[in-house]
Amino acid sequence: MAKTNECPVGPVLQVPHSKDIMMHTRNCKRVHDYLNKNHFDMDRLELMVNEHFGEQYVLETKAKLEKHFNFKIKNLKDYFEGLDSRVAELKHAGGGEEMIQMQRQECFILANNFIGDDERPGNTYLSRMVVPFSQILSARVIDDMLGNGRAELKYLIFNLHDTNISNFLRFLGYWEKYGYAKHVKFGSSVRLELLKMTNMCSKDEQNVEKQPDGSEIDQYLIRFVYDDEEIHLPFCKNKYCRFEEFATHVAQ
Repeated sequence: MAKTNECPVGPVLQVPHSKDIMMHTRNCKRVHDYLNKNHFDMDRLELMVNEHFGEQYVLETKAKLEKHFNFKIKNLKDYFEGLDSRVAELKHAGGGEEMIQMQRQECFILANNFIGDDERPGNTYLSRMVVPFSQILSARVIDDMLGNGRAELKYLIFNLHDTNISNFLRFLGYWEKYGYAKHVKFGSSVRLELLKMTNMCSKDEQNVEKQPDGSEIDQYLIRFVYDDEEIHLPFCKNKYCRFEEFATHVAQ
């Protein structure tokens, strides 16, 4: 049995109701219309899909979907709906490589579905996810720095719709650095753990800073975990991201 007194684990931090902002788009008409009335640049995104996965492969997949469902795919949205429906069937039948390849295409489309000249809908959508997180983490850091000690540093689990997670990972720069080999699935999650250097059982010496007298400066770090795998994000110097690095990325 692990010695829990050496590295206590706190409960999951729930986002307070006052900070909880709806993730769906229905209460934001601009974003809702942008996605559901095809205001994004569908042709541009289709070119991106063809470039990333190969035009011939996409055409072959399209033909399979049209034959299987007996319907004509007229645009990328039809193609995505065909992928989504077929993935559900294949999942029920036990999955397999065909399902994985289709899920990967779904993930790519969802992660880039705000592509277009108007950046406001995409920025609005991201801010509705990111701002609550940053507010909670900032409040915990400030509370700890002031020595109030009202609560232990804890962590946030982000597990919503695959649209949200795909776009959140885009915001974090994950797709740009790692590609889509590890695609978002229905049960995927991203975990943000707020850590204090002096509380860590195993310190990352690269992150340790010293006072002139040799004593360590308290540092707050964020550990990002995507589907139970630690990830090193491009805006972070080390795998355990300094809170200041995350705050700067959010501000930008």
